Amino acid sequence: TKKEAEELDAELNRALQARVGLLKDSEDALSRTEAQVQLAAARSQTRAQRNKELEGTLTTEEGRRATAFGRLEVLREEIQAEEARVESAQGALSQKDRDLCEVRAELERQRAEAARLQGASDNLETEAKEMEARCRTEEEAAAELRSLQRKKQQLEEEIAAEDRLHMETLERRRRELEDA
Repeated sequence: TKKEAEELDAELNRALQARVGLLKDSEDALSRTEAQVQLAAARSQTRAQRNKELEGTLTTEEGRRATAFGRLEVLREEIQAEEARVESAQGALSQKDRDLCEVRAELERQRAEAARLQGASDNLETEAKEMEARCRTEEEAAAELRSLQRKKQQLEEEIAAEDRLHMETLERRRRELEDA
């Protein structure tokens, strides 16, 4: 009995010790859990504060983005206006190119005419020399020479007139191109 009581007492002490250990472990676990809850609450509060700051930053950035899109639209409109000006300038440049081609063609025609007239003048000069050689008398030679000289003078006047016409045409075309 006594032995049983001692055993029972020892058993109760062990059970009490086990319960005290469990209670202590539970308290430790509760303390750890409370600490984790407090840490999680602090983190949550920090995150909430950070999220609030980020929302402010996001709002600011969205405002900047809207401003940037507005600027982009303005730039697009300016680019379109510049492209229209470039197209217009290209059209004017193409017209001036065509005008210049016409002036060049006219110049080539006038050069060809001047070359033809110079050739005719050279031919008359050659003819004059040949006629001189064929003429037997000085009177005939003098008469033919005067005639050929008149023809030569006429041709030279035609050449001079063609040169003046050529210069006037070039000057007129140059003014037209400058005015365009």
